[in-house]
Amino acid sequence: MTEYRIKVIKQKRVFLSILIVSIGLPFCFLIPTQFELVFLKITVPILTLGILSILIYYFTFGYLRIRFENRTFDFEWEQKPIFNFKKQSSIIIDDITEIVVEQGIYLLKIKTEETDIELGGNKTKITDSLKLLKLIKSETNIKPIDSWHVLKKRGWLKIAYRINLFVLIIAIGIVITFIVLKGFDSKLLLFIPLCLSQLYFSHLQLKSKLK
Repeated sequence: MTEYRIKVIKQKRVFLSILIVSIGLPFCFLIPTQFELVFLKITVPILTLGILSILIYYFTFGYLRIRFENRTFDFEWEQKPIFNFKKQSSIIIDDITEIVVEQGIYLLKIKTEETDIELGGNKTKITDSLKLLKLIKSETNIKPIDSWHVLKKRGWLKIAYRINLFVLIIAIGIVITFIVLKGFDSKLLLFIPLCLSQLYFSHLQLKSKLK
């Protein structure tokens, strides 16, 4: 029996987290402006971001133990304090129809006719993810594809592009409204470009993949 331990990123939860953060982050910095004390103006956004980051981490990440024996993969999620993932059924390696990778080495998803298994190996520690990818490639004749190809094939790439563009426009509108109402006095404005730059980067990336 061979065993792998992989840090999994749930992409659907990541997209939801990005949407929530993109909409909610500007408000996290608007609220402290209502306080008089400088201490509260500084600590409230820091604490808010800290709590939000912890919740997002447990919401989107998890560790999956994969055991391979007799051409069968068995999956077991390691328990978390909150936001545990649903149990994953076992699959036979011969039932795999598609594998999704990133940059040719990061195994993101294993697909069969009946189920999708998200993996998303941690890029800083990809040993087990890479070993699992090599095993599947050696035991099957499946050619790996990337996640952009999957989205484009399903017609979701345009939808993702439009949603990201909509959120970007909304975020810019919130920033402009903040500037008009509050002016440039607040130092909290320095944090807002971090959110906008990520949305704009995603916009450019999605646009390039549509071509």
